[in-house]
Amino acid sequence: MLSWITKAVPLAFAAAMVLGTPSAEAATFVSTGTCTAGTGSDVTASGGNADACFGAARTLVRRGDLNTSTYAESWRSAKETDPGLFGYTDYSFWGSANRGGPNSVELTSNRSRTEGTWSVDAGAFDSVLRIVVILTTATKSTAYLFENPAEITGGTWSTAAFAGVLLGGKPLTDVVIYTSGLAPIPVPAGAVLLLSGVGAFGFMSRRKKRREADAAAEPAAA
Repeated sequence: MLSWITKAVPLAFAAAMVLGTPSAEAATFVSTGTCTAGTGSDVTASGGNADACFGAARTLVRRGDLNTSTYAESWRSAKETDPGLFGYTDYSFWGSANRGGPNSVELTSNRSRTEGTWSVDAGAFDSVLRIVVILTTATKSTAYLFENPAEITGGTWSTAAFAGVLLGGKPLTDVVIYTSGLAPIPVPAGAVLLLSGVGAFGFMSRRKKRREADAAAEPAAA
């Protein structure tokens, strides 16, 4: 009896851990307005500035889900704001520097961990329409949107956006990347010519059969 209990307890504990693991929940985040995109972007990618950014006084990647949470400019506008970071709801976790994942991000930084560079393998984003690069500290996050990222292999980062936030000045803890959208797959020129040839052959074949059918029908009509 005791042997059965000693075997069952670890199994029950493991099941409780799996069933009790909280999934990402929808939350509401209000912009701190401190991050910078465009000229002087806090995060750059292959020499280009971010298309948009969102700064929050809470950590985006530890609480909430990028697809179902609401990201608003103010608490007043939150109820009228659709879910999804930057308006997109098809994000997938790509990888990070420190929290693991399918892919890894390589980082360099200064001694105080307030600025540095990030990099990924060439061709990492060839199949997606956009990426979001998220900087995190112990308590806050800023997210930077990059559209059409096929040529991106890395860039620079800075925690300047955290300076004006409560508990600002904390060093960077991670760089996390999400992807969104699937880029159209280009059709090779050879395949286009092949398809064109097949289409032309099919057209000629149908035309020949129609002529044969018309010729066979003429004596009957006479």
